[in-house]
Amino acid sequence: MLESGGSIQEVIVLNSGSGYYSTPDLIIDGEGSGAVLTPIIENGSLVSVTVIEKGIGFDQDSTSIDIIPSGSTI
Repeated sequence: MLESGGSIQEVIVLNSGSGYYSTPDLIIDGEGSGAVLTPIIENGSLVSVTVIEKGIGFDQDSTSIDIIPSGSTI
């Protein structure tokens, strides 16, 4: 969810996945910058994402987040 000005207010987890044994990297794909997100893992699944820095210039329709497992070379 974004507010006017394009800052990230919250991240809604639609698919929690499984098998995360360490904290994955979150890569924000979109036009904005400056956002810092922290994934919260419980029992091997992504349960939520904490917004540390909201950033600026993001567009709700073109912003997505890729989850990259730790140690991955993707």
